[in-house]
Amino acid sequence: MNKRVFWRAAAAYALVTMAPVAVLADDDDENPAIAYREAMMTLIGHNFGPMQMTLEGKIPWDDARMAGYGKELAALAGLNQMRGFPEGSDKGDTHAKPEIWKNMDDFKQKMEEFQLAAAKLGKVAAGGDRKAISAEIEATGKTCGACHDDYKEKDD
Repeated sequence: MNKRVFWRAAAAYALVTMAPVAVLADDDDENPAIAYREAMMTLIGHNFGPMQMTLEGKIPWDDARMAGYGKELAALAGLNQMRGFPEGSDKGDTHAKPEIWKNMDDFKQKMEEFQLAAAKLGKVAAGGDRKAISAEIEATGKTCGACHDDYKEKDD
């Protein structure tokens, strides 16, 4: 096994084994749903962000890396996102606006649109067609923005 494969495997193993520890370490005993959704959004961002940065020319294009990000993003988006938004999880240290719980049907709709877009991006990214990948990154980004605009407090 060459060094590159070994280090990638080691990094993947560390991520899989240590991610639950990191989530638990940051867990809010008063409201673990907040920790869950923040962990999910962080992981989604760590996959979608580099794809967007590639489009902006901040990261060199790499077909294999784009396919990997797309695959991971689709897998994360396929998880139950709504588990992080039960009633009562609007209290505490959160970036979620109270409007989520006032407009739950709209919020769910926007979450489903993101999940569909991310799944499509994952498939398209595996194909290597840069033009198609770029279009799907933009489409997926619009679904993120639609939800964040209405339902996420702005970062300082």
